[in-house]
Amino acid sequence: MNKELILKASFKLIQKTGLEGFSMRKLAEALKCQPASIYHYYKNKNDILNDLYVELNKLFFEFEIETDDLEEFLFETCKNIQVHYKEYLFVLRYSRSGFLKKENKELFVKMRNNHAAQLKKIVGCEHKHDVSVRLIIMGSIIEMAFLNSHYKLSDEELQNLAKRICIAVRSDVSETVS
Repeated sequence: MNKELILKASFKLIQKTGLEGFSMRKLAEALKCQPASIYHYYKNKNDILNDLYVELNKLFFEFEIETDDLEEFLFETCKNIQVHYKEYLFVLRYSRSGFLKKENKELFVKMRNNHAAQLKKIVGCEHKHDVSVRLIIMGSIIEMAFLNSHYKLSDEELQNLAKRICIAVRSDVSETVS
């Protein structure tokens, strides 16, 4: 038994039961152990969920895309979200819950800002607010694309999505600069 095993089992259980149905007792059953074994590593389910949130967030914000091309950056971002979509949904849902620890909210903001800085560099825009608004819109478009599809998007569909976002970002930036 270790933290990694507990987090993997927790994520699997959440996929079955949802956040509302997740409990230490059900987790212990899934791990075929006594709840005390889990309490050795975590004092409560919120600590597990917070650690899971941090680990899953890393999938989206710690990956580096080596490019100066906005469309390629957006395509790779969309592809990463598609590959880890179940994890992405957990991060979204849990970030909106009232149980996220303050330091994890701050960590999320820091990781998101690093990602935004990379996007700003590619776009060539120094206006933090404008790029932040575009990022929110980009996230919404990506979310809607995946939520509205019951299948994985093809690379061609992801490329088209990246192109549409790219056009929106560039037009907004050029309007702001002029």
